[in-house]
Amino acid sequence: PNLATIGSNAFANCAALAKVTFEGPVPEAPDGIFEGSELVTVYGREENGWSGEEWKGRPLTVISSSEEPVDTTLMQTINGITWRFRVADGVAEIWNDGAAAVASDNPPILSLTLPQALGGYVVKGIGDGALANLRGITSVSVPSTYEWIGDSAFSNCTSLAAVTIPEGVREIGHWPFYGTALTELSIPDSVSAIDGNPVAGAALMKEIKVSDSQPYFATDDGLLYDKDVASLIGCPARHEGATIATTCVAIGPEAFYGCFRASGLIIPEHVVFIGDSAFNDMPRLASLVFPTSVGEIEGAGLFAGCPNLEFVGFSGNAPTVDPEVFFGTPEALKIYVNQDTTGWNGDPSSSALPADGKWPAAYATGAIAGDLGYVRREGPHGIADCDWMWLLDFADGNLGK
Repeated sequence: PNLATIGSNAFANCAALAKVTFEGPVPEAPDGIFEGSELVTVYGREENGWSGEEWKGRPLTVISSSEEPVDTTLMQTINGITWRFRVADGVAEIWNDGAAAVASDNPPILSLTLPQALGGYVVKGIGDGALANLRGITSVSVPSTYEWIGDSAFSNCTSLAAVTIPEGVREIGHWPFYGTALTELSIPDSVSAIDGNPVAGAALMKEIKVSDSQPYFATDDGLLYDKDVASLIGCPARHEGATIATTCVAIGPEAFYGCFRASGLIIPEHVVFIGDSAFNDMPRLASLVFPTSVGEIEGAGLFAGCPNLEFVGFSGNAPTVDPEVFFGTPEALKIYVNQDTTGWNGDPSSSALPADGKWPAAYATGAIAGDLGYVRREGPHGIADCDWMWLLDFADGNLGK
């Protein structure tokens, strides 16, 4: 923004250069600075004195004060590390434009301290995927000026074992630590928004730490919830014997994603909603029973990546589900349904009920094994919630497939 003068031939013969953005006023520059750079379009801001249709022989796009800034990647080298960033609303964000946000002439970088300022702007956040795939990084220190951590910010940084998130960070994006080596995550009191399970895909994660003074989030038995312990947000992958709080009414998307040590879960009564992919990639999960309170299950492939899942039980009426809720489950999966409940198309007692929003009649009716029909079972596999249940044996283990 403080650039005042550009020398002769500064951008000459840059055959692949397509965009040059000036965040500050029009600099002094001789004609011909873009000679041989035929693809360049120049961008400048109206409030900084830029006008017209071309500048120094190249097309000019003038950005008005009401327009969002053009996503232009800038670069600055600090202590041998070159940072890519972009500027919006007067602040900088570490940015990945298809290339790594961090480059160095002297790899590997082991411990990374993120910059407080770039290009004369205060850095406020880490963009989506900005620091992903830096496989040699072992630790990252985030300055107190940062306010957000974007989606997949550190994903697949396979050696990353320590991240310091300071007070001041307000937002944490989706899957920020997927594929890292983190074993614990401390969420500061300043964080007010988290997009889904922040530790999903972090296979070594043992603990999520939240202080009692955190106004938006809380932990109970090692699980992350909203402050009221009503909505379950996430479970560390290495947590064993997780018990869902009796105050919980919703299990969020990907809440148990990658929890490879959990072999059984008890969903308490009062839970009414199950989020998309809540139980994905749980290789030891053998069974799960939904209480009578569950009324909606979101998304397809709820149990994708659960190769040892033997049965799923429904204690109550048929919930609203995606037609492919069981996509990706084992072919031998058994589904148990309480004999006194309704909404299960194919059940003679409820065959007149509409299929919209419930189990698709065409799939469920055709999937009931003719040689089994309705089979009486006394508390199958220890399901205590139902005295006896109808057994629906889906031939291929997948509803809607």
